[in-house]
Formats: sequence, structure tokens, C-alpha cells
Amino acid sequence: TVTAVGGSGPTVSSVVFHSETKSIDLTFSEPMNETSVESSIGIAPTVSYSLAWVNASYLRIVVVGPMEQGTLYQVTIQNSAQGTSGNRMASAYAFWFDAPRPGAGIDVSFLWSYWFYLLFLLVTANWVLATLVIVRCRRRASRARHSRARFTRGFEGSLPIR
Repeated sequence: TVTAVGGSGPTVSSVVFHSETKSIDLTFSEPMNETSVESSIGIAPTVSYSLAWVNASYLRIVVVGPMEQGTLYQVTIQNSAQGTSGNRMASAYAFWFDAPRPGAGIDVSFLWSYWFYLLFLLVTANWVLATLVIVRCRRRASRARHSRARFTRGFEGSLPIR
């Protein structure tokens, strides 16, 4: 859950929190001075994080430290952050996110993929064919035992022909 409040001047135009990677993507309304933005960011409660600029308007914050489950974290960008034009943010910008639950973000999209269905079909077909082969072999073995018994019945005490 992301909730935001902000001001005028350079602004944060979008915030996306990715729970599976514990990363936050920030998009600014204009190119920003990276040094001023980096020095104005804070996360509370305190947690270790790294910053990576994709371009002058797009910043990714990656939480690298452990997060406490059920904790609401606040990310603040102070109004000392400036655009490359020198304009400062008119007011601080803040947003909140919940720490991801264990198991959240497990990707199960493969279950719906073409390859999963193909694999399922091949395994099922293999099982059916193996079952048919086993049944056929058992029937042949049973018939062979019965036919040998038919040919030898009544000749138990006789000598073979040479």
C-alpha cells in the first residue's frame, strides 16, 4: 500500500513499490539533481537501502536490510531536493508502504504458461502409454502361459520326439 502527500515545484509523479524485490520506483516530474535528492531521502523506521538512478527523472530505492513484518515504513524526500534547473521542491514529499509478508511475491505465473501445459500433457501421455504397454505385456504373458499349458496337457509322461 502506497499513500502519498506532496507539494509544488519538482514533484514525484509516480511511486511504485515492488514487494517481491523490496524496491521502490520513483518518477519525478522533471530531471533532478541526483546529489540533492540522495541527501534528502530518509526511511523510518531505519532500514538499509541503496539508490540507483535509471535516468535523471527515475530513481529506484532498493531496501537491502531486513524488514519487520507488519511494519509500516515511511519514505520522506525533504524539500531540499532540487531539479537540474535549480528549483527546489516546494514541500517535503512522503509515502508509506507495508513490509512484505513472508511468501509474498512468489511468482506462480509459470502455472499458466504454455510450457507448463505442454509439460503436463507430455507427462500424462507418457503415463497413459506406459500403462497400456504394461497391460498388453501382461495379457500376452497370460495368453502364452495358457497356450503352453494346452499343448502339453496329456503328454506329461511321454518322451519327446527325436
